[in-house]
Amino acid sequence: GPDAETLVRWCAEGGVVDRAVAWTTSRRWVTRARGVRLLACLDVEPDVLLRMLADPRPEVRQQAAEHAPRSTGKPRVAALVRLFADPDPGVRFAAMDSVARCGEAAVSDLSVSLFVANRTETLLAALQVSLTVPSARLAFEADQLCRSTVPEVRGGALQLIATMPTAAGAPPQRLLAGLDDPAAANRAIAAEGLGRLRHLGAAPKLAQMMQDSSWDVRRASGVALYAMGASGQVVLRQMTRSPDRYAADMAELVLSTSRMGRM
Repeated sequence: GPDAETLVRWCAEGGVVDRAVAWTTSRRWVTRARGVRLLACLDVEPDVLLRMLADPRPEVRQQAAEHAPRSTGKPRVAALVRLFADPDPGVRFAAMDSVARCGEAAVSDLSVSLFVANRTETLLAALQVSLTVPSARLAFEADQLCRSTVPEVRGGALQLIATMPTAAGAPPQRLLAGLDDPAAANRAIAAEGLGRLRHLGAAPKLAQMMQDSSWDVRRASGVALYAMGASGQVVLRQMTRSPDRYAADMAELVLSTSRMGRM
């Protein structure tokens, strides 16, 4: 507002901005971090803040990453996404949080990161942030990552696909295929995603998954069926009479839990 603009003008005329810029070139990292914070508070010198994302000290990079979107006006998302591979966890978290706050403006750079990243940590970070800004523009990358040899990457891709809008009555084929994933955690993720999307076309396959060897998969499949409404709940009641003891027990558990309002 006008008051903020007046404050910035006074600081510029009084040499405060120039001093903050000078601080960012100091040999002492504490002074550089102080300069970053001051420039961010005044919302000036975005190019300086962008440069500080490459500072040798993680404390300074973290400060710059925390304030970058607010201070640049038009978010410099690409520079922040590159920090997903930073060796310091604090810097990675600050970059991920800042990119998530960029919203839809981050989708293009997240798409590139999902497509070209060659480190598992970078892929997982990009997938985690993508879940906060779900977009159909990331569908191709998510589909490709479902073929990854890394179970955690496949799981993140399945979660991302579950957040995307699909045609009515057409369960996402990748989620259906995810029910056959070698990793039990990913089979559970796929079941949860199908339940969240409430695709009745997936009910027969979910009924089969009630016989899975993993308790988590059986529960996710049962909860997904219950989430599909009356039709899915009919399937669950039928499963209570299943000759498979594990499937019958899980169907009873899901139905009884829902009656107690704990679902």
